[in-house]
Amino acid sequence: MTGSENLTSRALKSADLNAVVDIDQRIVGYSRRGFFEKRLQAAVKSPKDYIVIGVTEESNLVGFTFARLHEGDFGTPGHFAALDAIGVDPPGSSPRRRQTFNGRFGRSGEEKECL
Repeated sequence: MTGSENLTSRALKSADLNAVVDIDQRIVGYSRRGFFEKRLQAAVKSPKDYIVIGVTEESNLVGFTFARLHEGDFGTPGHFAALDAIGVDPPGSSPRRRQTFNGRFGRSGEEKECL
């Protein structure tokens, strides 16, 4: 059992900002609050232009992704998404979470760390 049954995904909300910034800061080593504030505000204002998803474990945000949707930009026909940011609560912050992410996203029989 990997424990992944405890993970759920949902749309990010304005109230998730502090958790997003906290996860990202533990990954990159400094705060990018301004970037995430602007992205989250834009996504709330124009939800059809963004994909903002949070992953929770027992109601705690443990991962997120921000992507912007584009239509026909630069002569490209159709729709596509550009990934702006992705973050997963760093492994080691919880042994259980480390097991959950490695089990869910790693390949069978291979030890793989998820950053």
